[in-house]
Parts: sequence; structure tokens; C-alpha cells
Amino acid sequence: MKKADVFRKTYENYLKKISEIDLERIAPIIGGKKSEGGVVIPYIDREYTVGSDGVTDDRGKTASFPVSVVLLKYVLMAPGARPIPNGQWMNFRDFPDAGPLVTYFGSNVIQVLERGFDGRVNLLRQGCLALGAEDSPFASTFDLSVTIPVLPNVTVILNFNDRDDEFPGVANLLFDRTVALCLDMESVAILGVTLAEVILGDREKGQG
Repeated sequence: MKKADVFRKTYENYLKKISEIDLERIAPIIGGKKSEGGVVIPYIDREYTVGSDGVTDDRGKTASFPVSVVLLKYVLMAPGARPIPNGQWMNFRDFPDAGPLVTYFGSNVIQVLERGFDGRVNLLRQGCLALGAEDSPFASTFDLSVTIPVLPNVTVILNFNDRDDEFPGVANLLFDRTVALCLDMESVAILGVTLAEVILGDREKGQG
């Protein structure tokens, strides 16, 4: 089955479940705003409206399947109260359910950032700042270390050491442990891919 077909099937399944949810009740829990069409949620660099009819961006365009799957899952996994980040930052591979997706995450997120910004750490910094990034607690340890808000209840840390005479650039992406309360690991991996595309300025790559 093609990737697009998998996303479509998952998307349709999630939409059925969304129709059974009280979006007005959960909007404040997930950091969204209730609107006539559903609930409005900021995601990386845009706002999206999530409802039983689908997911649209702030330009009225239907969101891509990867973006839609993440946002629908984020709504469906809404906890009873907003999770409080505990400062326990983890690599993707260290989450219990991440195993089957570790290679995918490494190839499509980490290696993409490393190849894209090797020798261009200042460009990476600019891309992150455009997303509201701030210095992370590890800023003194890396050439670049920033926190990036990607969803109201989800913030990531992007660390990057630029290349030198002996080694190429090295990146890693950290998630607060509480991300597992907001998204499943497949959605976390998709989020990482979209974030890398946005920072690279290739926002439309994952569309469709």
C-alpha cells in the first residue's frame, strides 16, 4: 500500500472519531480555540482548523495528509487536563513505542537537518527563530540549541553542532517525556519530518 493510501485510510478513520468528540470542551485542554468549523490549533508555522469535515489551514486550504493525521491524533488523544512538561528531554529512539520508526526518523528528520545545514548553522538559526525559537537549557553546550513550540502542548529542543575540520554537522531533536500524552510515536515522527521541511523552507514537500 502506498504511503498516501495509508495516510488517507488513517485520515478517514480519525474523522469518524472526531465527529463523536465535544470539541468545545477539549479546546482549552489542547490549547486550541473553538470556532464555527471546529477547533483552531497552531502547528509549527500555521494555524489549522480541525473538525469533523477535515483539516484546513489558515488560508482555507485542505491540509496535507501528514499534517492532518498529526492534528487529528492530537485532538483524539486530548488528556483530561493540559500536560505539564517535566523537563525530562528524550531522544525519539528512547520512547518505548518508537522502535519500528527509529530508522525512519533518523533518515527523514536528523539526516535531513544535518545535510541541509552542514556548514550553515547561521541559516539554521534563522529558520528556527522564524518559528519562535528560544535558547534551550543546553545552549552553552552546542553551536545551536533552541526550544521550538510546535503544538500548544508540545515543544521540542533542536541541538546542532556545525562541522569542523574532522567531523560533519551533527543534529538531534529532543522531546519532553509528556509528548507521549499528546501524540503516538507515528505522529511524533511525522511531526519531526514536517518541522525539518519547514526549517529547510520546503514546506510544500509533504503536501498531498
